[in-house]
Amino acid sequence: MKVFKTEQAEAKKRGLARTIDLVHYGIIKKKPALITNKYRIFALDSATGVSYMTSKSPQYISGHLRLLGKVNGGYPYKFKDLIEELFGSCPSSSEELEVCSGEVVAKSNLVTVDINSDKNPSYVLNGQDLPQDWNDRFDRWHCDPPYSEHAAKKMYGTSMPSVTKLLTEGARVTKSGGLLFLLLGFKNMQWHPKLVTRIGWLAITVVPNQEIRALHCYIKN
Repeated sequence: MKVFKTEQAEAKKRGLARTIDLVHYGIIKKKPALITNKYRIFALDSATGVSYMTSKSPQYISGHLRLLGKVNGGYPYKFKDLIEELFGSCPSSSEELEVCSGEVVAKSNLVTVDINSDKNPSYVLNGQDLPQDWNDRFDRWHCDPPYSEHAAKKMYGTSMPSVTKLLTEGARVTKSGGLLFLLLGFKNMQWHPKLVTRIGWLAITVVPNQEIRALHCYIKN
């Protein structure tokens, strides 16, 4: 990872940030199922569908996957499995942070944050304003905020959070070289903090109601 961060910094100085290869540097752990002159295709066991990288953009992973949905706005079944299949699991010696955690249960190396105390998070906090002493603390940041004002009030009893504020705080508390995963409604969010680089956008069809969600993936610079 140290070599990746050094070469990433040098590439950006030279205007070559788009040449970083996620597979070569071990950011993507999954081996391609098919390699052609144009694509590297990843067939996943944890989801129906494919993800891919193009030969001209080895720094970015795209795709369309299908997962079985859960009730009450929780992550679809095997959602975390598909992240680990592509990016590997977070070592037990590292810390992950789940913001807007809802039904996600805290573990020894997984810290949960939610504004609702009845969800029993590790910390009852607003994900838009995390503690200052959490700077560069976590190896991974996950966030699944409400997708609309209506959903925020009806399902969570809160106002709609600012996605830009959530992501900005996520970038601050994630370590250099750490990964950030933001699940939203079907939206291609172009903006991101300068502290991170976009490395993926995956469309996810949630069945059986055919909702579309988008997984945004980033790496901390």
